[in-house]
Amino acid sequence: MILSSTLVQWLIIGGVVILFIVVTILNRLVKAPEGVKISERCGNCHSKTCILKTEDLEKKKAEIKASLKECEEKGLYEGEEDETK
Repeated sequence: MILSSTLVQWLIIGGVVILFIVVTILNRLVKAPEGVKISERCGNCHSKTCILKTEDLEKKKAEIKASLKECEEKGLYEGEEDETK
């Protein structure tokens, strides 16, 4: 009885290790689609909520600057002297 439960445990552990190796090899073989820009700061994250997406970064910067400028015009926010940051 002990031998059979130990054998099952080793088979499960071996199966998980083999599955991990196969998935890792397949992941390295798959190439990114054409036209996809991957940021150097990102690893293999496929999160749809990631703030570091390179395509939206400039658009978000422009939106934030426009929002700050609008707040300054309304007198709700006093910006810094140096706006190059």
